[in-house]
Amino acid sequence: MVSETEHSKNLTFREVKQAARGGWRNILISIGVAAQFLTGKHGPCPMCGGTDRFRFADWDGDGGFLCNQCGSGDGFELASRISGKKGRELLTAIRPLAGNVIISFESNEDRKKSRKKQCDIDLLVAESLDVEVGDPVWRYLTETRRIALQEIPRDLRYCPSLEYCEQQSDGKWEKQIFPAMLDLITDLQGNVVGIQRHYLTVDGQKAPVAAQKKMMPTPYRGATKGASVKLADPSEVLGLAEGVETALACWAATGIPTWAATSAPLLVQVDLPAFVEEIVIFADNDKSGTGQAAAQKLANRLIVEGKRVKIIMPPNQGKDWADIAAGGNLV
Repeated sequence: MVSETEHSKNLTFREVKQAARGGWRNILISIGVAAQFLTGKHGPCPMCGGTDRFRFADWDGDGGFLCNQCGSGDGFELASRISGKKGRELLTAIRPLAGNVIISFESNEDRKKSRKKQCDIDLLVAESLDVEVGDPVWRYLTETRRIALQEIPRDLRYCPSLEYCEQQSDGKWEKQIFPAMLDLITDLQGNVVGIQRHYLTVDGQKAPVAAQKKMMPTPYRGATKGASVKLADPSEVLGLAEGVETALACWAATGIPTWAATSAPLLVQVDLPAFVEEIVIFADNDKSGTGQAAAQKLANRLIVEGKRVKIIMPPNQGKDWADIAAGGNLV
């Protein structure tokens, strides 16, 4: 356990979010939310009233709430709406309250490792470039994957030279340098909590290596929970898909702004802005059934949250929408 010490005062947003998990009921009461709203049962909303439109669901200990009138969100969103605080002011208010929750960092060494991983992510983002017409990322998406991009995706970046390491059969590590597309995995506050790297050639082909996609080590376990690659600004209707290429192809084909979760487990967990009312899940039709199961699990969760949900799936097993969506009308 930790108390409100110099340690808690120095916690970053990601660390506060991790520290607050499981403790949001007490945190919200401390900032002025009456306990009667935090029972987990349907009842009046502390923001807009009513009789049974609100529920403090606290999904996975993140303080999640659902209101048929106000929408849904996590503990930070509810705390912000009740207190009127945002950004740094809200974080300053939550820090000492979250400091009374068990933190996942068990030692100073754990904290140092976490900060090093976050620094690696931040440094790569800072050194990356905007995607531009004609660069390897643009050529990969438009020529190799044949996606009819209408604009530069918001959270994709271009790295002209990135080290790729691969262990050989003799146990030695071989290092090569390739251009790369960077998928920035961000939370709803815009913090980059992870990066998926796509290794390419200078002419926009997939790099000739065993693993063309690699995730960077995340700062701490669960850092990417709820996060996604936000390729477009969201609207009241939002598309969700697993892969970046799938999301881009579906966005191009339907006009629906679409985010990418990067994997089936993260698709199930993705967080959405409260104002999103309808979600179109562009599911993968995997032979293993993984994509279908993830899409259905996500749909079930979102329906409980009061969202309208539609799942559409490629007709051919083993295909995703990136393979067949370009130029099509999917919905």
